[in-house]
Amino acid sequence: MRDLTGALSPVQEALTALGRGEIAILTDGPAGGAYLVASASLAGEQVINFMATHGRGLICLSLPASRVDALHLPGMPQRNRTVMGWPYTVSIEARHGITTGISAKERAHTILTAAHPQARPEDIVSPGHVFPLRAQEGPLGPQSSPPEVSVTLAHWAGQVPAAVICAILDDDGELAQGDTLMRRALHHIPRLSMAEALRAQVMLSAAVTTDTLIMEEGSA
Repeated sequence: MRDLTGALSPVQEALTALGRGEIAILTDGPAGGAYLVASASLAGEQVINFMATHGRGLICLSLPASRVDALHLPGMPQRNRTVMGWPYTVSIEARHGITTGISAKERAHTILTAAHPQARPEDIVSPGHVFPLRAQEGPLGPQSSPPEVSVTLAHWAGQVPAAVICAILDDDGELAQGDTLMRRALHHIPRLSMAEALRAQVMLSAAVTTDTLIMEEGSA
């Protein structure tokens, strides 16, 4: 796990949670929304059930673009781009171990199957009850979206670079903001903002550059 203690303690707290198979909250997404995020490789039945109950949004699986290509997942037709413009692929289901596919247990099984580094196209079928997102790879930047940030956070947490992400909706079905995020079921969950994740990326890049210079000077 990446060590981001000190000035970026919210990021470190979130990474600790993700590394334990727990949930973090990512804020400041499009329209000021907030999202429940978990490492896909550790997302069990309880995580999916919590997201469905307390997040209430669509539960999605963020995968790096290379994994989407490896699984041969075509993108959803985009006659009219959505406001957020998230790149959905066709929905999926695990080929084996599934009955209806809608239960938290079976959605978790599908997520674990698709997120596995050795997963093959024949391990999944379409359509299904899990909605993958194609996350662009590479360093985070100002244009990075919550799906990309969630994948990066899972990677920083020492897990497979794949994440489960679910928008948090308020009681009116709108994207939750402000006080809504403090409701009892969510107040104990570590949270970080998109801006904090971007600052962490800058710190990590600087650390890598410094380490490289030290190694080069030492070998001179």
